[in-house]
Amino acid sequence: MYYCENCREEFDEPRIEKTTYEDFYEIGAEFPNKTEMNLEKCPYCGSDEFEEMGTCDKCGEYCLECDLVDTDEMVGGGIGYLCPDCLIDCEVGC
Repeated sequence: MYYCENCREEFDEPRIEKTTYEDFYEIGAEFPNKTEMNLEKCPYCGSDEFEEMGTCDKCGEYCLECDLVDTDEMVGGGIGYLCPDCLIDCEVGC
């Protein structure tokens, strides 16, 4: 699962766009090297500003990886990576 930072939509797979660019080396412009690339884009807005989402080890919901908290070093932790909601629930009584 992915999250687009531009349009804030979630999607399963990015859209692949094939593009070709010409790279001219020091040999000269007479011998261009055409290279084909696959660019990954958001299927909704076409932005390339998206990130892969992780899953909470307790509830299994998708969450931004930067929001998941590693509980291994916490007192009474060792549960895994938790989303903010599950982290609050565990602080109350897990």
